[in-house]
Parts: sequence; structure tokens; C-alpha cells
Amino acid sequence: MKSRDFALVGGIRRAGEPIHEMWWRITIDTWLNIIAAEARSDAVPYPGHCEDNCGLPKLAGISLRPGFMVKVREAFAVIRGCTYITELIGAVATAA
Repeated sequence: MKSRDFALVGGIRRAGEPIHEMWWRITIDTWLNIIAAEARSDAVPYPGHCEDNCGLPKLAGISLRPGFMVKVREAFAVIRGCTYITELIGAVATAA
């Protein structure tokens, strides 16, 4: 958030309104397999480019065990979406 109005490509963001507001949900089982993954951005700086799941549903079926990031890089080799959400994928195994 900015303390003043801020010009973005998508228009003026008013003081106090978020530039980015995002969440994601990862569901894992007791064996550390990802069952489901979703993301959403409720506020984005570039409307029309960042709002979708950014390919996170592709994580379903991947194990958080050794080799996780290799599989993630393969699954996301051509995904275009929110950089912030895709960058957080590496923290999933540690958080779990």
C-alpha cells in the first residue's frame, strides 16, 4: 500500500488500497503429496495479467519430498502469470 495515490498501467490506485493482494491454498496429505493448489489475486498492478491461478493447479500430484523443485521447474517451464505467486512455490516444502 502507498500513503498517496499511485498511477499504475491499470489506473490510479488510491492511497491505502493494496497494489498486490494475493493468497494461495495448498492441500497436502500425510505423505507430503500435494492434493490441490490454487491461488488468487484480489488486487493486482496489471489487470488482465495476474489474476488467475498462475498454473498452481499443476502442482497437484507432486510430492514435497526430495526432487520437488526439479518437478516444479518442469511443470512451470512455460507458465506465464504472477511472478510473486510462482516465486513462492519454493517455500511450500519448507512450510509443510
